[in-house]
Amino acid sequence: MPGPDRLTGQLLAARYRLTRRRGSGAVGLVYEAEDLGHDRKVAVKLLHPSVTGDAAALAAYHRDAQLVGALAHAHLAAFIGVSPPGARGAFVVSELLEGEDLAVYLGRVRRLALRQAVRITRDILAGLAAAHAAGVAHRDLTPQNVFLCRRDQRRDHVKLLDFGVADLFGPGAKAHGAARYLAPEQAEAAAAGDARTDVWAAGVLLYEMLTGAPAFGGKDRAAILARVATQTPTPVRGLRAEVRAELQAVVAKAMAKAPADRFPSARAMRAALALAAQASGDWEDDDEPLPDDPFADVRTVPQELAPTPAPPPPGDPFADGRTVPQELAPAVAPPPPPGDPFTDVRTVPQELTPAAATTPREAEAPAALPITASEDITQELDLDDVEDVVPAARRPAPGGVAPTGPSAPLVLPTAPDGPARPRGSRRGLWIGIAAAAAVAAAVGPGGAL
Repeated sequence: MPGPDRLTGQLLAARYRLTRRRGSGAVGLVYEAEDLGHDRKVAVKLLHPSVTGDAAALAAYHRDAQLVGALAHAHLAAFIGVSPPGARGAFVVSELLEGEDLAVYLGRVRRLALRQAVRITRDILAGLAAAHAAGVAHRDLTPQNVFLCRRDQRRDHVKLLDFGVADLFGPGAKAHGAARYLAPEQAEAAAAGDARTDVWAAGVLLYEMLTGAPAFGGKDRAAILARVATQTPTPVRGLRAEVRAELQAVVAKAMAKAPADRFPSARAMRAALALAAQASGDWEDDDEPLPDDPFADVRTVPQELAPTPAPPPPGDPFADGRTVPQELAPAVAPPPPPGDPFTDVRTVPQELTPAAATTPREAEAPAALPITASEDITQELDLDDVEDVVPAARRPAPGGVAPTGPSAPLVLPTAPDGPARPRGSRRGLWIGIAAAAAVAAAVGPGGAL
């Protein structure tokens, strides 16, 4: 850890006193300092004169640093101020963080546990998403710009540093920065980069955290940039078999050569990472909300990442695919009351069809025998037996023909099978038959006596 040097004790802008050197980077030196105006410790980055010669580039850097730092986001280092016009040197002031950057951490542990790699990437993407929403892309995301600090019980809470550094290099920003984290469009000098450039760098960082090896290597900068532009690294599972295919697919999509084939935003990548890590149990919930539809702004979703809908529970009235809030779902209709098995049933199962009632043979109704009133049914009948049943005027004439009206068909019961009955029984039967015939003749077709 660097300590005092010749700048220690210097007072900048009559407010910030440098107390200790903390480190250095591509664009300057970092010091711990005292903010005399607010009685607090801060971090001061002194920019190299080589990157502050372009006034427009310096102004762009200050603008981006201020925009991002003012967001007060959990994963972005808080911005405090910049050097005033006319100062002897350019500097940026931010909150002082305790911990170490990801480069130092990887140098010590080499390869991270799956859950920790996912957690750190989740925080990186949350910070990037907040900056992108403010219209600022990092374009120089490296392990040195990912600071792991202590927060609550964690020692790897992410804070992103140095937004806007790429602006300091002006039009040549694409050629600067750590070569192995530059996107192909930067390596090929095709563009300075945008939000999808940051998605690429986040994928490269995740690859390195999972495998313990850089995605692209080479003997020099030119060799590395050539591989970035033309070669595909070994799949993650080829170097670490325990990584699930879903997580490997997230890395592969983030590191697609063409920007249009990557996740279009850090927010979309973070949602896909959550989906993949939840499948393996490596996702830890945090305070950053996820979109309702993780792929709402993703043009292409790898098949292995597409969520498989769960089957509806038994009795789910919305199994046809409609989405209805649970509180709006109508109650399932109660079953029909006992004793009414055919309520609202279009087809009755055969086993539920009631069997026809059976009657003992001796109790069966006798078969019907059609006759007419014109038939002679009085051969064995004494007409005196029916005087009280049919008036004389309506009685059948001798020979069995009714005096008036057309013949009317009658249905007479035949005697059931069985032994012969006494004559008295037959006589009573024929009395009933004669009476019925007489009544039918009397009524006539009009139905009135």
